[in-house]
Amino acid sequence: MKQKDKKILLITPFVNPYEESSGRVNKLQNILIDNDIDFDLITTNFNHAKKKEFDIFAKEESFIHLKVPKYKTNISIKRFYSHTVFAFKLLKFLIKYGKNYDLFYSTVPTSLSALVCILYSKINKKKTMVDVIDLWPESFSVLLPFSRFTKYFFAPWYLTSFIVYRYSDKLFAESKKYANYVQRFSKEKVEYVN
Repeated sequence: MKQKDKKILLITPFVNPYEESSGRVNKLQNILIDNDIDFDLITTNFNHAKKKEFDIFAKEESFIHLKVPKYKTNISIKRFYSHTVFAFKLLKFLIKYGKNYDLFYSTVPTSLSALVCILYSKINKKKTMVDVIDLWPESFSVLLPFSRFTKYFFAPWYLTSFIVYRYSDKLFAESKKYANYVQRFSKEKVEYVN
């Protein structure tokens, strides 16, 4: 029998439950299932790794796929646009159904969808856990030549990430390096969970 007193919403734009697109989130799903904890998972219809729509979609009503624009490369305006569309659709979902959840778990990337969760949680007195699986957009600074344009272009996303790191109720990180980085902005201890 499921624990109906608590329900969790997992928010992760790069996961399809029937494809091994994120072993970390799939492990979390299995832990929740094994412990009979009620949850829904919200993701996109877009396979980030293959740069195409998912071939197989989860049929269970607990898996929600939001349609987002496709993009062909990891570093592109279209990717930012796709993440923004996901965040706005997530906000619309939370306004309509968010009251049904006690806890939100959001992966970063995208920091914008995590920010939506945190803002919704703070307004509605709920909790948000953020799992940093990649430093985004911070990792772009390694890939792109530094210029005034990139500095100013990425500024809103850096700010969004810093706010997410600062105001999430609990932060996890996939690596010690990520944990050490986000710890600089967090009021709480960042947990490294492999």
